[in-house]
Amino acid sequence: MPEIREEELNNLRSQADIAEVVGHYLPLVKKGKALSAVCPFHDDHDPSLNINTDRQIYKCFVCGAGGNVFTFVRDYEKISFREAVIKVADMVGFKLSAELSMDTQTVDPAIQRLYSCLKDGVQFTHYNLNTVNASDAKSYLKNRGINDAIIDKFELGYNPDNDELTKFLKAKGHSTEDLVKSNLTRINEFGEKDVFAGRITFPIHDPQGRPVGFSARALQKDLAKYVNTAETPIYSKGKLLYNYHRAKTACRQAGETLLVEGVTDVLAFDKAGVYNVLATLGTACTKDQIRLIRQISEKVVLCYDGDAAGQSATYKIGTGLLEAGFKLEVISNDTGLDPDEICQKHGAETLAAFSRKRVSWLDFLIEYRLKSVDLNNYSQKKEFVRVMMNEIAKVNDRFDREMLVQRLSTLTKLTAEQMGLLAPRTTTTPSESQLRKSPVLAPRLSKLEWAEKEILGQMLTGRLAALQFRDELGFLPDRLNNALAMTILDYYRNHSEIQLADFINTLGDGALVSLVT
Repeated sequence: MPEIREEELNNLRSQADIAEVVGHYLPLVKKGKALSAVCPFHDDHDPSLNINTDRQIYKCFVCGAGGNVFTFVRDYEKISFREAVIKVADMVGFKLSAELSMDTQTVDPAIQRLYSCLKDGVQFTHYNLNTVNASDAKSYLKNRGINDAIIDKFELGYNPDNDELTKFLKAKGHSTEDLVKSNLTRINEFGEKDVFAGRITFPIHDPQGRPVGFSARALQKDLAKYVNTAETPIYSKGKLLYNYHRAKTACRQAGETLLVEGVTDVLAFDKAGVYNVLATLGTACTKDQIRLIRQISEKVVLCYDGDAAGQSATYKIGTGLLEAGFKLEVISNDTGLDPDEICQKHGAETLAAFSRKRVSWLDFLIEYRLKSVDLNNYSQKKEFVRVMMNEIAKVNDRFDREMLVQRLSTLTKLTAEQMGLLAPRTTTTPSESQLRKSPVLAPRLSKLEWAEKEILGQMLTGRLAALQFRDELGFLPDRLNNALAMTILDYYRNHSEIQLADFINTLGDGALVSLVT
């Protein structure tokens, strides 16, 4: 496989701005001239990843991750360095001189076969939706206002009866073992049977846009309405969000993510011209799903059903998102309908307007908790106030806090002073995020460690310092520091100066990259 020349690599790196590349994956926060983002390499709630546009590097001062555009893409997408270079070149429109192919050797062939099964399965079911056998399915979709444009965009399909999908995929050369592993086929006493036979199929993709499973709706009333792909080596419901690969750009542009329950809710909002919508495919949101959302926006708007189950889901999911540091709003849904039903009964324009009818998280919380509280009961009222004062204490804006206290006072007929007795006690103990970010609390360096790092800093800054080190010292006691010193000296044999973002390309050791940054 042809190598990428250093000169070409540096030319590409100089055209790929670190802020634009990181911003392709994460929402950036601007504070003055500085740029930061929530670090994707550890469980970060505050923007800890710092982007230095002058040096074209990034560094997280919490977990230590750092590097240039190539190392970021490599570590973020968990791919090889070569693949990262190709992806960066594609992002900025840089034509690499060598015909470089993606390093497919990093993908397990057994896993690759499952991806192939799902890809062929999506194509087959999508084609079948326009056949005579699927007339009932097509009529069902048309009656729900789902036109051909939406069918094509979301690759909707129909899995015929008589196990035609299994027969087709086996004719394409897929093995029964792979079809079973991908949960497209099951084996029982009657033989090899289609899992989604007689159902409308909604393909589910991973964040890279590869189909990995289905959500499928039955047309017969005696069957479970919806079934999803079971856990497979390439599909895990709690690690994916429906529509993520399509909506992530729209979410970044809008600065917020609209979170709904099911696939038809996503389709309904698409009809209404609202594209920054993801579905959890249920009434739970896992830590893995929260990490995916954090990569595309800092704000989430919850839009679950207006019934008791939907409001309960809003509370549970919102609580988890709030703990993860998201800004939250809730679409006020007192209709008792889900978004798809609103679109069907009242039209797409009504749903679009509905998506703008929002309340703050605390407003939702007050109304939600009031439904299960009798304010005439002393104990229940006291507990309600205690819980709400604890929530209000988390609000940063003083004006908002005082307005919420005033509202709570009106509801409960208690004075602000009385409610203050139930508020959590404030302390001067720094928060976990402050502890993580405080340079004072970083491990102290010994005089020797400080001296070694000072020497390395001087060597990275100028060639003369490196030559002086070579002639007068030549060695550092710390193994890692000495390895970096030798690498710097070797680099200066062919370069008059060090550009950090280019120098990082020569460092294979992740520990050296972290030390340099």
